[in-house]
Amino acid sequence: MAANANGGAARALVRVLREHGPVTTREAVAIAIASIAFALVFCAPLVRHVSTQSAFNDWDEVLGYEWSAYWSVAHYHQLPVWNPFLCGGMPLLGSPNAHFLTPLFVLTLIFGPATGLHLDVIALCAIGWAGGCVLGRLLEMRRIAAIGTATAFAGSSWFFLHASEGHFVFMSLAYLPWIVAAAWTASAPGKLRYAAACGALIALTFFEGGPYPALFAALAVTLLLLFRAALEPNAYSLIALAVSGAFAAGFGR
Repeated sequence: MAANANGGAARALVRVLREHGPVTTREAVAIAIASIAFALVFCAPLVRHVSTQSAFNDWDEVLGYEWSAYWSVAHYHQLPVWNPFLCGGMPLLGSPNAHFLTPLFVLTLIFGPATGLHLDVIALCAIGWAGGCVLGRLLEMRRIAAIGTATAFAGSSWFFLHASEGHFVFMSLAYLPWIVAAAWTASAPGKLRYAAACGALIALTFFEGGPYPALFAALAVTLLLLFRAALEPNAYSLIALAVSGAFAAGFGR
């Protein structure tokens, strides 16, 4: 379900890039390439030590959950809903520290838990940078301003201090610019379909990081659309808010 939600959201957001004003297809490709380059440079310590198995702070707990999910899928060929390796057995599907209901879990399946989690951080850095740049251009910022917005967001030490401590539950907030971009687009006349992308991405933050990032994202979208509804004399923003909430709840079930 997470993979389908993310795929649908990605396709919808590609259409945002094509349909909205200053963001051309060529610029969308440039943003994708630049986001990867930024992530590789900014996450250079992780790139150099991508296979290092950290065991300090919360990394040992996160690796334990990731290893359990990886072992269940790769060796037992079953959905990792239960962790038999911790405290005589504990739920894995219901744990906020579980990190397998995300398309990025494929990195763990291919490269193993330690390398997969390191690559996950790099991928989320690229996603956050691209989202900040797209959001800036969607709001009609000049290119240099959009790049500054993207760099300030994805380059914030907030993300990487949490990553260094093993607080993976907060890393999915890298999707926040994409969520805001989809919500803003959905509140325009004739663009309600983008509310589905907004809801899908909010659900994805829940799958990747538990309830806190999803609640933060939902609060941001609510305040944004209520503010826009107060400024513009139409019901588009309120309808977009209701539809985004419905899709978020539907995808998250």
